[in-house]
Amino acid sequence: MRLARTLLFAATCALLPLASARSVAAAGASEPPVRRIGRIARVLDGPEPGFELRAARGRIAVLRSSETRIVEHRVQRMDRIEAGRPIHVLARHQEEQFDPNSQRTIPEAITNVIAVVVGEGFEPPALTERQRKSRLQWFSGTLHLEAGGHLRKLDELPLRVGPARPVLVLVPAQPAALRRGKTVLVEGRWSGKGQRALQARRIAVLTKGLAAKEYAAILGTAR
Repeated sequence: MRLARTLLFAATCALLPLASARSVAAAGASEPPVRRIGRIARVLDGPEPGFELRAARGRIAVLRSSETRIVEHRVQRMDRIEAGRPIHVLARHQEEQFDPNSQRTIPEAITNVIAVVVGEGFEPPALTERQRKSRLQWFSGTLHLEAGGHLRKLDELPLRVGPARPVLVLVPAQPAALRRGKTVLVEGRWSGKGQRALQARRIAVLTKGLAAKEYAAILGTAR
């Protein structure tokens, strides 16, 4: 039986380069990165480019460098996603089983889909206790289309998801996307003493169009 491989990840972030994998769960890291969600209050001038972030815990100066990765989140229908794209799915794994009523073997598949992310630069966040109890896990691989695009697979596993389902697509962006009023997710490390500035390694410009629970599962803010 073709079982999906489960990889344990170290971070609780939602935006990191991901090696090709079949199934993903999360493990703890000794020093997880600082993650903050908020609205850009103003763009900062000076030798170090950045912006002031209005977050739940107050205002934070966010600094970026040439190595900071910036992406924009966009929403598309599942049937608009091309074959060959990296895809990440929070769902259940259905084992191969025999149906005594039909006398047929039901192949293993990815079912009960909770969230779908398309694009490079995504690392699934740690699973919550509720997600683990629901037997959910992250699957990561490449999208394949068969039967004229009507059958979708993640690598060789059938992916049971409707064509009209909204999915989150990660699009590489330039610093110009970081404008005043934009809501962003920032991941990085504190710079200097006193937690006065956050040196960003990754910044995601958030979007609308996804259900709140689904977006929380993707961002790692679900409870």
